[in-house]
Amino acid sequence: GVYRMAKFDFNNSRYAALFNSREGINFLQSFIDNSEMLRINYGWWRTQYSIADTKTPKNAKGDATFTVSTKKSTSAPLMDMRAPYGDSIPLDKEGFAFYSASIPDFITPGLVETAMERQYKEEYFAQFGNDAKILQAWAEEAQLLIDSKDQTLNYLGAQLQSTGKTICDFGRGIRGRIQKAEIPAENFVKAGEKTWTDPTCKLLTQMVEIEYNFRERTNYQGAMKWMVTYDMFQKVILQNAEVREWIQYYRDLNTNSPTASPEIKIIPEELFRNATASIPGLSPIEIVVEKEKNLEWDKTTMVNGWKEGIAVLRPVGYAGDIQYTDILDENLFPKFGVDEIKMVFASLDGGIARLVNSTVPNGRLKEWHTDLMMSAIPSLTEFPWHIIVDTTKTN
Repeated sequence: GVYRMAKFDFNNSRYAALFNSREGINFLQSFIDNSEMLRINYGWWRTQYSIADTKTPKNAKGDATFTVSTKKSTSAPLMDMRAPYGDSIPLDKEGFAFYSASIPDFITPGLVETAMERQYKEEYFAQFGNDAKILQAWAEEAQLLIDSKDQTLNYLGAQLQSTGKTICDFGRGIRGRIQKAEIPAENFVKAGEKTWTDPTCKLLTQMVEIEYNFRERTNYQGAMKWMVTYDMFQKVILQNAEVREWIQYYRDLNTNSPTASPEIKIIPEELFRNATASIPGLSPIEIVVEKEKNLEWDKTTMVNGWKEGIAVLRPVGYAGDIQYTDILDENLFPKFGVDEIKMVFASLDGGIARLVNSTVPNGRLKEWHTDLMMSAIPSLTEFPWHIIVDTTKTN
């Protein structure tokens, strides 16, 4: 007998289903939710921002404006003495602090598969009936789009915390300022007596002073933390004479050796943390690690959203929320999309972004596109108690 090789139908492959509007939506969603192949590499923003409870509605023009409001807490004053039946004096309400901004739309560079490439995949599948390799390749490319979303949120989130505003100064699309948080002017402070890079700067003393002044001025009682970049931590803080002296002292104090121990050349992070934790009036120091790749028309550069030379002192916990709104394409396409185009949407991160697979005509042949769209932006909810320290300028 002659054995014929089985022919497998590509349209029944899992890969084809990713672009097929019927079963595609369920499959694409489950592929994103459960796949080991789509791993998150750029999670810094998740440690800093929570996703807002509800999405912001869009107006008829398609704009979405959110408002962040925060009740300024004041401490209780001493009581007033009164005559019998005397009335109370109204408490002066500090009221609410708030600011508004609109939510921008972002899109990643798109993945495009031509008819020729699709033909090759069909032939490969017909021969082997295995789409794992094809799926793996697609997942790796889709992962780049997901990383792109995470990098964008990292960049904007770092920018917002270190400058109090977000400016789209990256990418190949529209540029411009997106939001300015209402951080009180007096929360923008300078380094202190000397810049932090000055070798004679009493760095820890100046940090304690900045924190003390803020708490005195606002009577803020909550737990706070300092935030500095990895660069500043390594090149400025760990090199500072007062810091090294204090760590040396702390170590000698906790070493039961009769002679002073030799000077430390390299300070382990754990020793640094323990030594600084014992300084009264100094909140813990958190290291910010974020770096992104910026693709422009003529070049690719590595960038940081966190402004150089800036340290931040803020309440512990999340700095704010990721505000988000509908992706217009998803609302309009099912109603008004042209028949020749098929689109499959899958939701990411609780709705702040969508991965979109579309089948699009290009001349007489079809193309298959994958895009990631996001209508979201980080916002600051603790802005009345957010202190931005320019460590490069003295008082």
